[in-house]
Amino acid sequence: MRRILGGQIVEWHSEYGEIRASVGLVHLPAALSAKIREIEAGLAVIIVSGLPEGWIASATAAGLKAHAEKLNGGCRIVLDARKCLPATVVLSFSEPKSGKTLRLSAPWPSRDPFLISPEGERLLDNRVISLPKLMGWRGMLPASGGALQLQLAARSKAIGFGTGGMQRLSAWTGLVSQAMALAGADGRLNLRLVKGGETPRLEIGAYDWDAQLRGDLLPLGAGTVTLKAITLSEPFVHRETEAKGPFDLSHWLGDVAQLWFIQGRDEKGVMRSVAWSSRKARRTNRPQRIAGYQEEFRAMLVEVDHPGWGRLIQLIRLAQQAGACGALDQVQALPGVPAIAIVLLFRMKPEEVASTLDLEGGSPFWWPLISVKEWSQALQYVRSYQMRMLSQAGIIGQDAEASVETGILRRVATILLHRPELKAHFGFALLTLGLPVVVTLATGVTPLLVSNPGVRLVEAARQLAARAPEIPHGVGDLKVQKIDIPVGFSDSLRPILDAPLMVAEIATEPSLITEPQKILQFLALRHADPAWFDVALPLALQIANLKDDR
Repeated sequence: MRRILGGQIVEWHSEYGEIRASVGLVHLPAALSAKIREIEAGLAVIIVSGLPEGWIASATAAGLKAHAEKLNGGCRIVLDARKCLPATVVLSFSEPKSGKTLRLSAPWPSRDPFLISPEGERLLDNRVISLPKLMGWRGMLPASGGALQLQLAARSKAIGFGTGGMQRLSAWTGLVSQAMALAGADGRLNLRLVKGGETPRLEIGAYDWDAQLRGDLLPLGAGTVTLKAITLSEPFVHRETEAKGPFDLSHWLGDVAQLWFIQGRDEKGVMRSVAWSSRKARRTNRPQRIAGYQEEFRAMLVEVDHPGWGRLIQLIRLAQQAGACGALDQVQALPGVPAIAIVLLFRMKPEEVASTLDLEGGSPFWWPLISVKEWSQALQYVRSYQMRMLSQAGIIGQDAEASVETGILRRVATILLHRPELKAHFGFALLTLGLPVVVTLATGVTPLLVSNPGVRLVEAARQLAARAPEIPHGVGDLKVQKIDIPVGFSDSLRPILDAPLMVAEIATEPSLITEPQKILQFLALRHADPAWFDVALPLALQIANLKDDR
């Protein structure tokens, strides 16, 4: 802090004079201010007032430097960067007498939106990046507002979120991850900013670059790549190494004749995962492999001791430790037999519940849309499995029943801490098993199914209207079919009012087909007001179930 203009270190001392804490800060004169505005694209003016005697102001942008001109007790800096359209501006204050300098950075005050790379450069062309690379990216919209748009593919409809000012794109990672998963393991989600015109797009996917296998050789290029490999069948093995250039996989992995799943990362980002084996096997395509896994999944739900459970659990754990598991065909197969994913929530360790819930960020499914029948089937398996484990330990009869009931309800409570909108999904599944439909949460004993769900839904809708959330653009074509929608509310709220009701209809009617674009609309509307979804979806699911029972 000694060389920073205005820099100070503030210390807190004990009664014995010992330093207990300290913090560095910059103390500026109260009268000092700087305002920047763009006159035309690439041409900006900074007006500085209250500049102390002996201080000098200057500014740089895209390598161009401009000095201050005196103006009515202050100064003016004109930055002409029309040839390069910079992303950021650095305003510098210096004091020649002390040799101290202070540099302040801000996005270029553009009247048009733009995206800024982690290197501080404006995005001028479309760019392919992986989800981890989204960290460090920023977006700049005029203070008057604009929109951040997400789009699954060129043919699908973009969904826009109204916003303004500077946006850290990493704050959107959760929604982007879920939306990206809808496009499949190799799909991409487009992100851009819009205000009148639009920025080039970021094409976000699971990887940044692809290394095409040439026999046993993996062409990695000149840079060092960190490789992590796991076997896809027993015995499960995990290996790591660093490599570059044409890398012979047979020298590294050839001693284990299993199929290997290999992930990589370097300064360019995430490598597309590849599969390799020293033992030549018949080639299959992804749809064939997924169909095979789904057939095995259906058998696993029938046979309590099926060995596939142990393999799947170990494989997911290994893949998560090695990087990401979304590229695994087994994970991509989950939407075809979603009860498997639900069972995993109970068979994984308690500390793994959050990462298991995150499977929806790597596979094209969404927990709320899984049908109530699948939740019931999954919990029936869980009870059978836990009863079998207790029987093998010599615990039978009422003691076993009580232990299983306690274990299931405790795990349901853990899951609901992360996903409270799933209350009624679990409520109906527990009801089918004849188990209590109440759990103990931090707020106390909580019923999963409640009385008068319609009245409660209307009251929750009134609270939503009072919050007046901003509704995303491009979500207006959702239509509720069988649930009586709350009336007396603004048409502008209709999409967000209807969304949890539609999700409930789909969860009670497995034959309804939900395409990725519609799921993206649901995700966008949940993002607009998560509290509404957490309350409304369980109530709507109760109403939908009552209508089905009539």
